[in-house]
Amino acid sequence: MDILNQELCKIFFLNKNEISTFKNKKIHTKNTHGTGCTLSSAIATYYSCGKTLKKSCEMAIKYVNHSIGTGPRYGKGHGPINHLSTININKKFK
Repeated sequence: MDILNQELCKIFFLNKNEISTFKNKKIHTKNTHGTGCTLSSAIATYYSCGKTLKKSCEMAIKYVNHSIGTGPRYGKGHGPINHLSTININKKFK
């Protein structure tokens, strides 16, 4: 199976009666440093804003995947993800 077409599967036990599975395509990159911490922080943040746990997981996974895909590609090893991937910054220079 081609690494670019592999699906990643994340399973969360939301409560004792419900198991949710979230599937995504694997992104071929070395920009993966910080993904675990970012995912857990994003889930906690969305949950604290009043989202359900399932919706918080969905939104956090989408955010982390987008951040991985837009990583800055610094250095030769495993670089960081782009934590600012969802922020629009208008640059104005004269």
